[in-house]
Amino acid sequence: MHILENFYSNNLKYSFINKFKQTSLKTLPTIQKIVLNFKNKTLNLKNTAINLLALRLITKDKKTCLILSKKPNLLLKIKKGNPIGCKIILSKKLMFFFLKKLVFNILPLFKNYQELSLKKAKFNKNSFSFLIKNTMFFSQINNFYNILGYNISSLNLNLVFKTLNSQEQILFGLKKLKVSSI
Repeated sequence: MHILENFYSNNLKYSFINKFKQTSLKTLPTIQKIVLNFKNKTLNLKNTAINLLALRLITKDKKTCLILSKKPNLLLKIKKGNPIGCKIILSKKLMFFFLKKLVFNILPLFKNYQELSLKKAKFNKNSFSFLIKNTMFFSQINNFYNILGYNISSLNLNLVFKTLNSQEQILFGLKKLKVSSI
């Protein structure tokens, strides 16, 4: 069992039951998947390829997919069907592996959390998303800096939960994980 899965099943479930007076275990928030994506503001295939390579480096060669534009944008000179970004969906073991790397290795490197855009963090019914502006904190990207350079866009992370949660429950779970930036 993964360290975060163990923490969730032994500690976090009981904390949720005590704090929010949950009666059913099915209503407890659990992370279903993590969606990582890079979006380009301009149509540049070189930047899209670099972002695609960066995602593959972060997630250890898991297959990534391109995000294609659904409608044309004349101001940005983007035609329908052109690639505008790339994304990857992590679930099960890869999700917990990435979450462990994020909580224990990457988030402690932020000194003032300016690179971590939590002011633009969005809480939906069952998801929480935020932006990492500086992706050089990922060691895999930093090792290939001479190839990738500064052309990498900011990384958008989206945590999707199985049950409908309030913002208070999501923040409580993240604070229990000792994510000190929140």
